[in-house]
This record gives sequence, C-alpha cells and structure tokens, in this order.
Amino acid sequence: MPSIVDFFKPVRKAKRLREDDAVASREQEDPPVVPTPPHSSKGDVSHEVSTADSPADGDSEPPTKRQTAQRNAKPTVTSQELPPSTSPVYAVHQPVELSEYEQKRQAKMAANAKFLKELGMTSAQLNMTRQLQSNEKQRAGEAQATRRPKPKRELEEAQPVRRSRRLRRETAPGSAPPSRAIEEESDDEPDPFEVEALFAESNVLRYAVNGKEDNRKAPPSSTTNSPGRELVGFQVDPKSYLFDDSLTKAYDVSFTPFKEYGLVAAGGHGGQVSIFPFSNSYHQPEIVDGFVDDPGAHIPLMSFKAHGGWVAAVSLARSVQGRANVLLTASNDGSVKLWDLNMNSYRLRKPKEMFVCTNLHQKGIFGMDVCGDSVLTCSKDATIALSQFRGDCGPLEVIRRFPDHDGVVKCARFAKGNPQLFASGGNDRELRVFDLRIANDPKVMAIEGVHSRAINSVQFHPTDDNLLLSAGFDPDFYMFDLRKASTPVCTFRKSPQSKDRGQAIFHPMFVCSGHGVVAARGQVLSLYRTSDGVTVSRGHISGASTCIAADPFHDRIAIAQGGYVRFADAQWKHKAI
Repeated sequence: MPSIVDFFKPVRKAKRLREDDAVASREQEDPPVVPTPPHSSKGDVSHEVSTADSPADGDSEPPTKRQTAQRNAKPTVTSQELPPSTSPVYAVHQPVELSEYEQKRQAKMAANAKFLKELGMTSAQLNMTRQLQSNEKQRAGEAQATRRPKPKRELEEAQPVRRSRRLRRETAPGSAPPSRAIEEESDDEPDPFEVEALFAESNVLRYAVNGKEDNRKAPPSSTTNSPGRELVGFQVDPKSYLFDDSLTKAYDVSFTPFKEYGLVAAGGHGGQVSIFPFSNSYHQPEIVDGFVDDPGAHIPLMSFKAHGGWVAAVSLARSVQGRANVLLTASNDGSVKLWDLNMNSYRLRKPKEMFVCTNLHQKGIFGMDVCGDSVLTCSKDATIALSQFRGDCGPLEVIRRFPDHDGVVKCARFAKGNPQLFASGGNDRELRVFDLRIANDPKVMAIEGVHSRAINSVQFHPTDDNLLLSAGFDPDFYMFDLRKASTPVCTFRKSPQSKDRGQAIFHPMFVCSGHGVVAARGQVLSLYRTSDGVTVSRGHISGASTCIAADPFHDRIAIAQGGYVRFADAQWKHKAI
C-alpha cells in the first residue's frame, strides 16, 4: 500500500506530458467503456467515475487540448462491445487511515495556523510575504547571471632568473620574460633580499654612538707592574654586577678589545646570549630614600636566543671601536655564527645574523678561540678545525683539520697573540700541542699519563709560550713547561673546603701578567702563585660559578653565577722591605 508521502512527491511537467500522451494513445486504440453507475438512494455510498485522463486532486496544471477534446467527445461504444474480462472500475471515497507522521504534521500545521490567526496574519498576508521573498531571490539570481565573468589568464612557464643581488628579478640570457600573471603572484610573496628592511638600529648602536661621557667612579686600572705590591686575593663587589633573568647559566664571558663604549657578552644554557654595556659593569647606584637611583643599570642592552643548543663560546674580539660591534658564537648544535650587534630585528628579537657555518664539524662544538683572522674550534666529532675569515666579516673557510684525538675534544686555545701555536685536550686524557710552522707534522708533542680523567681546559701563559696550564675533572690541575713536558712544573691543589665532586667543568686562568692563577670551583675562589704553585688565598662566593674571565682593563675578574655576572676586585698589599 503506498504511503501518504508518495502523494507529495513532485512530478516534473515534462514527465506528466509524456504520461498523458501515452494514456491518450492507448485510449484511441482501445476506447474504454464508461459504465453508468447504478442509481443510489440517500443512504447508499456515493460513487464517482474515475478516468485516466482526469487530473489528480490538487493538480494545478491545466488540461491539454487533447485531453479537453477527449472529454467533450461522446462515447459511441455500447456495453455489448466490452470484453468479457473487463469490469467497471469505481473510485470509492473511503476514509484513509493516516500514518503517525502525517497525524503529527497535521497537528503542527493546525497549531501554526492558530498561532498566526492570533497574531492577526491572514493567509493572504502570508501569500504576499512569500511572493515578495520569491521576487527578491529572482532578482538576485538575475543580477548574478548578468555579471560578466573575469577571463582567466593562462600562466606561462616560469623562466630562470638571475641570482645576483644587483641583477635580481631579471631573466637569464636567452630566456623569455615572465608573464604578467606570474609577476602579480610573486608580488604577494616576500622578497628574500628585502629582509634587511626588517632590521633597525639596536640599543648597542645607540649606546656606542649616543652615549654620554661616563663620569662614574670606575675600578682602578691594572697595577700589576707597580713595584713593591703583590696580589693577595679578590674581593667580590656586591654592587658591581650584570644580570639577565633569561640567562640561567653562562658558560663563557667575553670583553671587547676597547674600553670606551665597550661591551661584555655572556652566553650559555639554552643557546641564550646577553650583551651588556661595559660601563655598567662597574656602576654602583646610590640609594636615595630607600630607592635605587638607576634600577635599570645592570640589565642587558640585548638578550636573544642565538642557537638551538647551549652556547660553548662567545667572542667580541672582532669588534672595532666606532665601526663595528660583532659577536662570534659557537654552539653544541654544531654551528658558528657571526652577529652584527648594531642591527636588531624586533620581529625575530635578535641581532642581524651575518653568516652561519655548519660545515666545520659533524657534531656539537665544545670550544672556540679567536686570534686575529684565525678561528680554532674543537668538537664532539674528535676533530679540531682551523678556519679563517674571508674578509672582515665574511664567512669562515676551513684551512686544516686535525683528527689526532681519540675522543671528544673539549678545549683548544691559541698561544697569546700567536695563531701558529695552539694546544688542545679532551676525553682521551692527552694534552697535545700543535705548531703550524712545521709543515709536515705540526703536532709538536702529546703529554700523556698526567691527567687521570678528561681534560676540559687549556691556556697558555700570557708572556711565555712555553708555559701551559691544563685542568680537568681531577682534583688537581697542572702547569707544564713544554721544554721539559714529562712532568708538570707546578701542581695546584684543590681546596679541602670545596664541595666539588669532580663533576663540574672549571677553567682556571692566569692573572697579574701571569704571576698568579685563579680558579673557581663550586663556591670557592682560590688564588695560586705561579712560581711554585702555593695557595695564596681562598674565599667563599655565594653560588656556584660556571666560568670566570679576566677584565682586560681593570684589576678584577668576572664570575658567572646563574643569570649574574659578578665582579671581584683585586686586593693588593705592599711587600715587606
């Protein structure tokens, strides 16, 4: 039995015409006999004759001409001509049982009609509203149809372009110029050569150019050559420090080779680097009414993430006063970068990267030293690379590699002012010295059997290239005379108060023109005499030290502790006559 939903399915006009034509053709071939229904009384059920060509209830389509002619024609066939199997068909109007869905639909329609009647909206108003809405849709469709579609431009094949910065965006010889469509698309993309526009003057450049004369009290200049005085220790100044909260650990500290408007750089954990003004390193702010007169005196001029791994070394040695402030960094990510500190990107939050070298080593870099145009790097790939700058600020070019070590190379340093001589140490516990003036075999010597654990630090004497300082995870560290390197000439003992268990890397260094050696292990700062290795003094510092560096212009040292770089002034006394 068909569902009530079938009576609401729309039928296309073309389909109805085809069905009507088919019915009409069958009627012409075999005209149906329409019997006369019997007379019924008032109580009988009413009957109604149904023909195939009569429109269905609710059909709004007008009858065709053929259907009208057939209805008006009088039938001439009698009842005797009916075939024996034909019986009269009656359409009996009986109450139809509605489905549950149709009952709900009828109830909802009745409720809506009642609601509209309460609002005062008649069926005529509803029909008018529907007509207006249909007219608006029709006008919108006509407007859409009258719009002229934009012709599509065919993209031509892109031609090769020049890579020269001077001739950029020009086609190579023998190639056709690019189409206009391609040029319009390329205008939306950022030009890689326009990156320079993103950089502006940095705080470092403003400090170097616009800085006023510094009249603040500075630490005394170096007096190591003064007769009748000797160094007895260092005193940490609680008011003289630099601080950056984003620098959790500093593994190296560097100073510019010039004092006026100079800089101090610190780099370490997380690839973070901080740049401080040198003048603020000895600034002692006055406290007025309980407030510091210059609360921003110790913050950095610049702080940025330079590498993806921890920074092993930083160097400001390539900076030139009044002309360039450049920083060279080496990292555990295996790269060496040169930064222009005078330019800063606010979007990238870092200075301009002048170049990056990733072909020096296959693994992370553990140490770096700079002497003139020469750069020495050592790595976890068990090699040492000697490189040189191409031009003042050009990229590094590897001159020679040294695969002499059997494990990780943790330190490599040039002799003072001599890029032809350098020393190295690492996990193989061997101290090696190389002289590049010997062409065939630059390795001069290998000192074995002295260090029982890995060597982490080496440094030449500032005035005597024959003296070499080395330190590792051993409790003691040593100084060798390369002319008789079988045994160390001095052994510097570990402080009994030190809580260092031999797991932290420390870098002892020469001070006082090489007359003394300073070492910071844990929270103990020790001063030794170079002539015999005797301990001159020991002092406690707050917080474990990660590295120390000598101030090249004042009698003091820089001690890195977490995000702080504190300064300890040299203490002198007159010699007894």
